[in-house]
Amino acid sequence: MELNEDFVQVWRQDGLTIDGAIKFVAECATVCYGYHKVDDPVKFVNNLIKNKHFSPLEHGTLYLKIPSDVFRMMDLDKSFLSDEFVDRYNFEHSRIVTHDNMEYVSTSYLEFITAKFPVAGIDGSQYIVEPTNQEFDDGLFFGRRTFYIGTSIAISRELNRYRMHSICEQSTRYCNFSSDKFGGVKFSMFRNPNIEIGVSNSYNLRAWISDKLVKIAFKVDSVIYNTLIKRFKWKAEDARLILPLQTRTKMVHTCFNDEWLYFLDKRLSESTGKVHPEMRAIATKIASVMHVDLNEDFAQFSKCNKEK
Repeated sequence: MELNEDFVQVWRQDGLTIDGAIKFVAECATVCYGYHKVDDPVKFVNNLIKNKHFSPLEHGTLYLKIPSDVFRMMDLDKSFLSDEFVDRYNFEHSRIVTHDNMEYVSTSYLEFITAKFPVAGIDGSQYIVEPTNQEFDDGLFFGRRTFYIGTSIAISRELNRYRMHSICEQSTRYCNFSSDKFGGVKFSMFRNPNIEIGVSNSYNLRAWISDKLVKIAFKVDSVIYNTLIKRFKWKAEDARLILPLQTRTKMVHTCFNDEWLYFLDKRLSESTGKVHPEMRAIATKIASVMHVDLNEDFAQFSKCNKEK
């Protein structure tokens, strides 16, 4: 049995091009299956599309600069337009700003290829540009960020509630944790409520017993899981019923900067109530990477919400 600390890593797309987006989509999608590299990203992504597994394609990012007259020729799905803005239209994973007779498009690879930005008789890829820094908003383009996160299934469920995020998570259906590849079921470090953080003498008999009980339960779960698969020939998708919520999982989350700020507002400023300590730790790491000022940025975010 293995206990692991939670972690947060920044993942960046290598090149804001179609090729870069495809490679990044493949890298994010492989998290679902427990590995990170594929020999042929193009073939891998084509198989995702063939199997109608579209959600990983949302992780790829592209930026386009399109003349407004050409943009108006597009067979654009008008149902995705937002009436809230005069010069900005919002799709699910796209932002469009009009400036000086040009349309500045920040979008996902999925929305680029699913005919939301087609131009009749014209190769839309010719309008792809690379902003100076894909992680920051510059008034025309909107930055998107991707974080690779390791935590428990319990905390992942809270993370996955944010529907604005594009998400790929390690599958307990396809990942056989009993195989040599995974080296057994792993668990995230847990918080013992009988131990007070910062209090040296709080590790008493009650804390010791509860700590041992949890670890025994993890060990029993691991043994039963492995036995069901190896001895009784269960598939991982069936044996997973024995896995507890503290089982280790890994996931990739991608969204626009302001959507990350929305997440941090809920998970750090506690604007909607008390936050679980393990979730707060994840949010704190993300805020640190984004250099978020908890007072200034949240105040500005609340002001924008009121104005809307």
